[in-house]
Amino acid sequence: MISRLDDLEKDLINRRTRAETEGWRGKTEGIDLTLALLRNKRDETGRHLRRPIVTLSIPLPGWSSALSWALLIAGVALIAAFIAVERRTAHPVLPLRVVLDRDRGGAFLISLLTGAGLFALMLFLTYYLQVNLGYQPLHAGLAFLPFSCSLIAAATLGAALVPKVGPKQLMVSGIAVALIGALWLPQIEQTGGYLLVVLPAMILIGLGLGAAFVALPNTALAGIDPSDTGVASAMISTTQQIGGAMGPALFNTLYVSALTGFLAAQDGTITKAVRLDGYVHGYRVAFIASAVAFTLALAAATLLIKKPMRADTPAEAPVHVG
Repeated sequence: MISRLDDLEKDLINRRTRAETEGWRGKTEGIDLTLALLRNKRDETGRHLRRPIVTLSIPLPGWSSALSWALLIAGVALIAAFIAVERRTAHPVLPLRVVLDRDRGGAFLISLLTGAGLFALMLFLTYYLQVNLGYQPLHAGLAFLPFSCSLIAAATLGAALVPKVGPKQLMVSGIAVALIGALWLPQIEQTGGYLLVVLPAMILIGLGLGAAFVALPNTALAGIDPSDTGVASAMISTTQQIGGAMGPALFNTLYVSALTGFLAAQDGTITKAVRLDGYVHGYRVAFIASAVAFTLALAAATLLIKKPMRADTPAEAPVHVG
């Protein structure tokens, strides 16, 4: 059983290396090392038994594939067609005036970017806690409680701060704090990094995004025509969910590429320790990508959103967190 898993992994690495060397011509054959989430347990004789948790081995088209570009072009064409229809119809589903407003458009972009960064962080932190640190699912869930508590606390306190400091200031400050937390995460080690790295980062990200999520709806809904309120509110949730789908998908691609490159560069047998190091290398790349998403959100909050008048800001702020 163990030798078969090792042979399969080596074969996948070799195929991925060949595909990259050949410039991703055609389809890569049975790759993707979200493969080796292997849990290690010791039997009575002291030998390690490895139990596969997830094994993905699917043919994927490369960037030079006609299918990849056809799907991308089709997606852009569908978006363009949707915009064209919305511009001409008398009763559009999404009035373009809602999106093209500078403040509201900036708020929707921030919602998209923070959703992408946050959902990707949660995904890879779950991998790290369960695969590298060996947490059971319940233990891993409890390990996320500081994030949830921090987010709730910041959202509660932030609602009272919005009328005093204004949504933009609170949003910029909150995203900046979340960015610091995301930049703290790449310091993780192969084992034992929860208390010194993961816990502080979770608290900072929770506090920052809790404050930002309170301010964001105020910016998106301030001064809007009552007939557009429902559309604008729905756009906040929609953009966050789209970001939550795109972020993990995109950053998982970066993770797999980083992990595959790390393992392919190793000489000799790929041991458990080397594999775990490879996972951590991939997580770091994904965390940096999430930090980039937060950086773009911070830039959008700083440059796109004008300073709303505090008097226009309601004291009770709805919070959209998913």
